Amino acid sequence: MYHVLLVLFLVSLVQAELNLTFFDVGEGAATLISQGSSHILVDTGNPATAPVLVRKVKKLTGGKLQALIITHPHQDHIGGVFQILDELNPKFRFDNGEKITKIDEPYRWFKEEFRREKYKKLKKGDFLKVGKGLIEVLSPGSLAVDWNENSLVLKISYNNKCAVLMSDALKKAENKIGGFECEVIQIGHHGSTYASSVSFVKSVRARLGIVSVNKNNLRGYPDDLVLKRWEKNGTKIFKTFESGDIKISL
Repeated sequence: MYHVLLVLFLVSLVQAELNLTFFDVGEGAATLISQGSSHILVDTGNPATAPVLVRKVKKLTGGKLQALIITHPHQDHIGGVFQILDELNPKFRFDNGEKITKIDEPYRWFKEEFRREKYKKLKKGDFLKVGKGLIEVLSPGSLAVDWNENSLVLKISYNNKCAVLMSDALKKAENKIGGFECEVIQIGHHGSTYASSVSFVKSVRARLGIVSVNKNNLRGYPDDLVLKRWEKNGTKIFKTFESGDIKISL
């Protein structure tokens, strides 16, 4: 009996992993952060892939979403936001507080529907909890003109390991953030030349790099030179359109 109790006690000390699921949403990005029974979704892909994303998130979360974070309101990041709000009803909503003056849809709808109850603007220095994991906002400190430049950059830390989601942050934001050492990085702006400066790539030590992008992207993302730059830095690259949904545990 004593032996059985000891085994149960040891098992209880083993912490559940923190899981990152980078969804294959075609053009755009959507990432689920899960630890224990807590789940936070970052971005929602594009409108065409929204129904599939909702089904996947429901399956992985049991329909319970602690929070939805929108890094910035471009359509390849807010495409499934209304379906997520309607079908999963996240407890809290966060974004970067981007100034939306456009009256055309879906931006007006996003502003009116998303920024209601249970909403808060995030900025550099803010922290959120996901289970026993910690999410730190690395950028932006203040809003610029470019929506991509204003993307929320999130550092997820757990069990002495970390991952960074760059979203569509560009080179100016990279310069302000500086280098860091994390196991995983979501490479900025879908691997385009507008992000991943030579100095930034050299200053980042990541074993795995995720590029959220569709096949035959009409803008030519990801850029081959950018990917080679990361690989030369020792980062192994995975693309969502090649690998499908990518799950990584910290």
